[in-house]
Amino acid sequence: MKVTFLGTGTSQGIPIIACDCSVCQSGDWRDKRLRTSVMIETEGKTLVVDTGPDFREQMLRANVKKLDAVLFTHEHRDHIGGLDDIRAFNFIHQQPMDMYGEERVLKALQEMYPYIFAEKKYPGIPELNFSVIKTSPFSIDNIEIIPIRAYHYKLPVLGFRIHDRYWDSAFMILPILPMPTASLKRRNTRLRVAVTWLSMDCARKNTFRTLRLMKR
Repeated sequence: MKVTFLGTGTSQGIPIIACDCSVCQSGDWRDKRLRTSVMIETEGKTLVVDTGPDFREQMLRANVKKLDAVLFTHEHRDHIGGLDDIRAFNFIHQQPMDMYGEERVLKALQEMYPYIFAEKKYPGIPELNFSVIKTSPFSIDNIEIIPIRAYHYKLPVLGFRIHDRYWDSAFMILPILPMPTASLKRRNTRLRVAVTWLSMDCARKNTFRTLRLMKR
């Protein structure tokens, strides 16, 4: 399993437009961060979690030539705003892109990109196969994926545990505030024992309403 962090920035990215703080004015390459997204390569498949406004640049930076599916954590624009550029992979693979997300995400995509879902489609627009998921495990070929309920402030979102059977390893993504107790109880053994790598949101040392805090 190979994991590539395509973006680890805030909803506005780093640096933020017109911001004069020391981070946004920094010359350090680590302070040039695109909107949040991660790519997982496993079992011969390439998956991306979220297609934010920086999706095109992320694909070019990482020299991605093959993409098999997209998973969505939630419907905020910094997580879905780059969806239109999925059409490059439609052209390369000559087939629709498989996508997975909650019903709420599908509705947000339909509102933001009505031309994609129109009955009479304009030539060259993105083509999608959208599968509505909840919190039940599902598979993409041989890849087992367990959606995990969590919250982004008061908005229900999904994290994902992705299992690589060949290497017997798992990567879990949690873009969240703390998980509800039910999420932990329902999968306690599978989450605590079978996770090899964990990626978790962490904003800063000070209080912020939508993101987990950093504690030493």
